[in-house]
Amino acid sequence: MKQQKKPSRKNPSYKLISEISPNCYATEAYRRVKVCLDTLSVDQKNQVIQICSATPGDGKTTTLLNVAVIFAQSGKKVLLIDADPQADMTKSLGVEDPDELDITLSSLLLDVINE
Repeated sequence: MKQQKKPSRKNPSYKLISEISPNCYATEAYRRVKVCLDTLSVDQKNQVIQICSATPGDGKTTTLLNVAVIFAQSGKKVLLIDADPQADMTKSLGVEDPDELDITLSSLLLDVINE
C-alpha cells in the first residue's frame, strides 16, 4: 500500500471537507462562518473577503477554500485570488506548477507597469 505524503508547504494536501462530507461538524462550522459574513453584509450586494495571517500553517487556505465551497453551494458567485508567492491555494485546486500558467496576477501587474 502506497503511503500518502504528509501535507507540507511543498506538498499541500488541503481537504475540502465541506464538499467531501457536507454533514460533518467541520462543515457546519464553515456554514456558520458564511452566516456571520452574510449578516455583516445585509445591505451590500458585493463583498470582498480577505483571509490573511503572517503565520504559516494556521489554516488560511483550508478555511478560504471551504468557505468558498459553502458560498458556491448556496448559489453565490465566488472568485478566489491567490496572491501568495507559494501559491498553496492554486496548487490545492489541482494546478501542479503555477509558474507555468500563461496568465497570472503577477504577469498582469507587470503588463500594467510596463505600459
